[in-house]
Amino acid sequence: MILTLTISNSEALHSNIDMKTLCKSFQDAIQIARQLGYSYLWIDSLCIIQDSEVDWVKESTSMTQAKPLTCVMEHY
Repeated sequence: MILTLTISNSEALHSNIDMKTLCKSFQDAIQIARQLGYSYLWIDSLCIIQDSEVDWVKESTSMTQAKPLTCVMEHY
């Protein structure tokens, strides 16, 4: 099961995400982004509250305006 940001876990995930709880593809993406010198990695399922339509509308429009040193990864 892939870890996702939800209303019920948002407080806990905003303070800490244990790398061991992430799927292998997310772990690999984080490692590669760090190696490439990126300070941030946008993973939509962890950056947008998945069970909040309001957050989806707000944050999905922000994805295209990610900071220049941000790597964007969408999970399909």
